[in-house]
Amino acid sequence: MTAKLTPGTGIVILCAVSTAFAANHVAARLAFDHGASVAAAIVTRAAGTALVLLLMMKLQSVSMSLPPALRAAPSSPLAALRAE
Repeated sequence: MTAKLTPGTGIVILCAVSTAFAANHVAARLAFDHGASVAAAIVTRAAGTALVLLLMMKLQSVSMSLPPALRAAPSSPLAALRAE
């Protein structure tokens, strides 16, 4: 990538990320206080992160398809051993 961020943009991103970390901590504390399990918190946090990353990739028009060479690759090590 050849584009450079301005210092002002970097500060805004830093503030947004720090706010997200703080909000995540507060939300976790509220969830635990109301009976949520650790597993539910982990799944919710992972799903939220995946949705945010998917949205960012869509906004940047990142291709979601695999290259043809990877599409033909076996899906697991065991499948690779069977293919020989």
